[in-house]
Amino acid sequence: MHPQKLVEECYKSEIELSFPDSLELLDEFRRIKIFNKSFLEDVTILFIQHHLYPLIGRLLSMKKDGMKPEKTWFIDIPYSTNEDVKIKIRNEFTNHDYPPALADPLENYDNFQTGRIKEVFKTIINSNPTKLLVVDDGGYFIRALHYLCIQEPDLVEKLKSRIYLVEQTTKGHRTLRDLKYSSLIEILNIPMVSIARSKTKLEIESPFIGIACKRAIENNSRIVSKISSLNRNEIKVAIIGYGPIGKAVFDSAKALLGTSANIYVVEIDINKWQEIKENQGIPVAELSDTRYDILFGCTGYSAFNWSDRDKVNPDGLLISVSSAAVEFSRFNFIEFANLYPDDSIKIEIVDPEKGIHSDLLFQDSSNRFYFINSGFPVNFTGAEECIPLKFIQPTHALLYAASYQVLNEPKYGLQPLKEEYDNWIYYNSFVSDSS
Repeated sequence: MHPQKLVEECYKSEIELSFPDSLELLDEFRRIKIFNKSFLEDVTILFIQHHLYPLIGRLLSMKKDGMKPEKTWFIDIPYSTNEDVKIKIRNEFTNHDYPPALADPLENYDNFQTGRIKEVFKTIINSNPTKLLVVDDGGYFIRALHYLCIQEPDLVEKLKSRIYLVEQTTKGHRTLRDLKYSSLIEILNIPMVSIARSKTKLEIESPFIGIACKRAIENNSRIVSKISSLNRNEIKVAIIGYGPIGKAVFDSAKALLGTSANIYVVEIDINKWQEIKENQGIPVAELSDTRYDILFGCTGYSAFNWSDRDKVNPDGLLISVSSAAVEFSRFNFIEFANLYPDDSIKIEIVDPEKGIHSDLLFQDSSNRFYFINSGFPVNFTGAEECIPLKFIQPTHALLYAASYQVLNEPKYGLQPLKEEYDNWIYYNSFVSDSS
């Protein structure tokens, strides 16, 4: 099927409201490509993953490969967690309790998540695993390992040559390539496989994330109200970052706001900036060029800081799209607000009953604007999923394939997913859709 038709079908498809019994694509990959059908026997596993309905399908397949509840631990990504998934996992896939959940939208998320991982990892070390497979999202495991190595080096040393790491995201991929962690990775001799730059993830998943964000925007009352209140010819929108996700969000924003809206790409990479402007004819701007009504963060790294606050029009909206949730440096704003106890600068939780899915209102003497969904990705609301099962299962197949690869063909350092696996998943994702 033509990619544009797939995008249209994804937008029209309903989100499944029941747990999957299987993931057909993953099961077919397992049948054809996995020769060792018990590769998880005697493997301890730590999942640091989004807890959404399709995860259950992947876990059912891994259970067939020898995954055992007594050897399996889970840490959720708090801002995306569906509580029903958490309950089902606790009942069927693990004997171990979850670490405390994030309740305060003003909490330092990075520190909170790293702390959770450190505590669970210490428990796992004490279980003396022969092999530890870590399936990570965002590079949090290696950061937690780094801090723990400083605090308790003898404890971490126990798992030398026993850790096998899979990474899902671009943010995590960048983290694993950071020289700050290279000596730790070398000392512990950690094989790592990242799916972040795979053809399947970049070309298949990214447009569907754009659709998920479009749906989330259409269902967010504050965003809809903001768009309705502005003249389409005058509204100014910034797409910060023009990678695969940024491109998808740009297309979704155009479809949502119309061709008369002023939609600009803000790209920090000067080489990419020139390429976009010359080859694609897309309006490119610098953050400092004007003030915007709506800003979408699609970079996977910090791109909007305290010093940029005057680039937002009054009652403007900051909307995170990347799963990294770091574009708008939300905690940087929270820290500055805490320095002013007289409330001349403050951040207010707008809907406290929504917990970490509340919007945050920033105010100072000259401006006010909102962090939608507490600065976390707009498409994650605690719902069952934000992408229909058919369109997200290639990502789960990638993570399954990477888990097999890192355990069965371990190579020290960061490796891409094997082209053989990536190509099979890519070309079989929609094999039945031949139109």
